[in-house]
Amino acid sequence: MKIFFAGTPAIAVPTLEALNASPDIEIVGVLTNPDRPVGRGRHYESTPVKAKALDLKLRVYQPESLAEDFFDVIRFCRPQLLVVFAYGKIFSRDFLSLFPNGGINIHPSLLPRWRGPSPITAALLARDTQTGLSIQTVDKWMDCGDILYSEKVFLSGRETAESLNTLFASMAAEAAVCVVENFEEFYRNRTPQDESAATYCRKIKKEDGIIDWTMPAVDIDACVRAYYPQPKARSYFNGIELYFLRCDVFDSARLPLSLLETAAAAVPGEIFGYLKPIGFLIKTGDGILAVSELQLKSRKALDAASFKNGSPEIVGTRLGSEP
Repeated sequence: MKIFFAGTPAIAVPTLEALNASPDIEIVGVLTNPDRPVGRGRHYESTPVKAKALDLKLRVYQPESLAEDFFDVIRFCRPQLLVVFAYGKIFSRDFLSLFPNGGINIHPSLLPRWRGPSPITAALLARDTQTGLSIQTVDKWMDCGDILYSEKVFLSGRETAESLNTLFASMAAEAAVCVVENFEEFYRNRTPQDESAATYCRKIKKEDGIIDWTMPAVDIDACVRAYYPQPKARSYFNGIELYFLRCDVFDSARLPLSLLETAAAAVPGEIFGYLKPIGFLIKTGDGILAVSELQLKSRKALDAASFKNGSPEIVGTRLGSEP
């Protein structure tokens, strides 16, 4: 099977490698987003997919748009199938018509739940008990094609966006090879999505990571896990951004007698105590959050004990949503 692969971030790289390693699959081209300026120096950086494709000596294409002038490239390569994983753009019907077998899209959720660009984050924020991996046909609407492959993943409630990205990167690599190598069988047994069960997620913005301390501790904990490693859940301490990297909901029944009165008088966002080895205790709108790892902007990440040694005045401070 001759395929054209479209993808951009690191999560798609293992799938590109696995497809390239299959003796039954030939990648005739790789489509990825253009290089973008990053960092203070604004130097241009290749996408992870481009870097790996060049390493594999594959042809890479980075058009700003999939307009008519790019169609001749597809015709020249003569692919049979388009394989998409987190490319980041919608494909027109005219573009898809260039592929005799159409296209398939790899999506890290149990479609039709969490259609859109940030399904892993959305599942964590919603505190879903399960999510999964779907491979569907590419249609004119985002993530609405027929399901070819689906695999459930049960969640413990301690996963982060980082850990799920790593898991789905591995799962997708194996599943994509299986579906492409046996495409006719999977296509023949495809299943339409239940539109009545569809839910949607949006692109994550940096400001989404700002913590609202009036929220329940369970929801703030979900935010910390969902926004790690980007954009990171954060608040402000002494006017400086403070990132929360690891935390857990603390059982109020475990509070020592010495902290009961302090906890009762605390307001949401107040770091009212510290317990070794649990970490800083923060009052929320409902419950207590225990923070074990955090990081001041432009500083290195620290465990709670090390942070307290360097900034003992943090205990008793009320964290803010603004500097």
